[in-house]
This record gives sequence, structure tokens and C-alpha cells, in this order.
Amino acid sequence: MSHRRFASWALLAVCFSAVGCGDHSNGTPYLEGDLEIPFDTLDWPSENGLETACFWDHDVQQALRDLGSGAIVDIDGSLPSMPNLPPPGQADECRETILKDLVFCTLPEGDTAEDPDDNSIYKGGLGLAPGWRNGAFTTTEKEWVTACLMQHVNGLGAPIKIVLEGNHSSIYVDSAAAAAYPEKESTTWGNLFDSSVPLNVPGVPPTYPAFTAYVCREEGLDCDEDMPAILNARFCDGAASLCGFSYQGSCSSACTASGPGNNYWTCGGQTETIRSRMTAVCQ
Repeated sequence: MSHRRFASWALLAVCFSAVGCGDHSNGTPYLEGDLEIPFDTLDWPSENGLETACFWDHDVQQALRDLGSGAIVDIDGSLPSMPNLPPPGQADECRETILKDLVFCTLPEGDTAEDPDDNSIYKGGLGLAPGWRNGAFTTTEKEWVTACLMQHVNGLGAPIKIVLEGNHSSIYVDSAAAAAYPEKESTTWGNLFDSSVPLNVPGVPPTYPAFTAYVCREEGLDCDEDMPAILNARFCDGAASLCGFSYQGSCSSACTASGPGNNYWTCGGQTETIRSRMTAVCQ
């Protein structure tokens, strides 16, 4: 048995078995205080709290496909009409979360996009597809944004701070981030925008995976064998995952090292793959 352990997993397991601990009215199954490192001390810009029911919702997937066919914002910085997305202000905040993550993945820091329905402003961050501001984006950009959105999905909708890295100028491996967040968690790849899987088919669950979302497990997360299954599901990188992803096993087996210093993965012939790192939750 590994001598490492997942941070506070015993407490979390008790919380889950008891239905919950504390006030979870925001949909998070545990409180910030349940973790050894409080959320407010983590200053990396990404957070993987996108719920699977929102991500896989067929209306959401249709909206994303539609957005991929043209510019993401108009000359005034406004997003196009998105009638398939849930309306603003719903309890699960699906619309707000998917747009926040989409704009963060797509546009560079300093750029913004406004939701025409309620005038909410969403901030750019990683800039994986900056050309999308002016027109339909390329297949390569679609793959980058898909991998990024997948890394924001969380099987339990429990926000965890992450840092993303890949063979792209905006997310190259950063030595300071790697030192502070040493746990390589998973690598994702796919292309949701060009999927031909039919949506909203009678008799098919409305959250049935709308494209093949690939994920492999990084070797760095070597406390996996000690983790309760429900916590592993939160990471989306296991065969029993709640995330609806296609688990490919270990990244070293499923992919080939590539890029500068062989620091990145080429998986299934796709170089547009994104790895997530987490803080030192295993110790």
C-alpha cells in the first residue's frame, strides 16, 4: 500500500457517507475548510468545478457546436445569441459556469466577452484560440479548447484549483507552477465542436456523452490506490469515473512523449492535449 494519502480523504469520506457536512447550498459536497490548503491561498487561475450534468447536457453541447461556427464575440465584445443554453440565474449556474470556462480557455488575459442575456462579463485567460474573436476557429483550436473544457469538468462539481499545461505557448510548463503544484493529475483530449453524435434523440438520456472525451491518468498521482472511489471520480481519470470520459489508462501507456523536452503528450495522434496539475494533495 502506498505511504501517501489524499489530503483529508478520511474526513471527506465521512462527509459523503453522511450525505454532507456543513452548508453545501452552493452544490459543493464539502467546505473549503475540509481541505488542508484553503482555496483562498491558491492563486492559480483555473478551477475545475464544471458539473458533468451541465457539460454533457445536449442543449449545452449544441450551443457549443453553434458557437464554434463563427466569431465568439461581435465588434462590441458581445457573445452571440445562445438560445440552447439554460437561461441565466438558474440554481445550478450551468450557463454562467460553461461561459466562464469557455471564455477563460479561449480568449487571452485582458479580453472579455459579454453575455447578451444578462450583460454578465466573462474574462479571458489562457488564450488557446484568440482567433475565435474574429471568426470560426480552426480544428487545432477546437481541440485545444475541448481539452481545456474537459479539464474543468469535475465528477462531483467540487471546485479544485488546478494549473494547466500543454505544448502551446500560453500553457507551456512553468517551473514555478510545477514546483508548487507537483501532482500531475490527468491529460485530456478530444473535439466536441466537430462531433456528429446526434443530440436530443428520443429515448437517449439528455446527458449521454456527445463526443468521445479521452482522458489518461498521470503517473504522478500515485496515491490513487488509497483514494476512495468517490474521490477518484471527482478527478475524472478512472474507469469508474462519473465524468463520462473515455478512460485510456496511464498516459505513459496510452500516449507518446512529445514537444520540447518531451514534457507533453501526443495521444491518439493528437498533440493538442492538456495536463492538469494539483497542489500537493498526496503526501
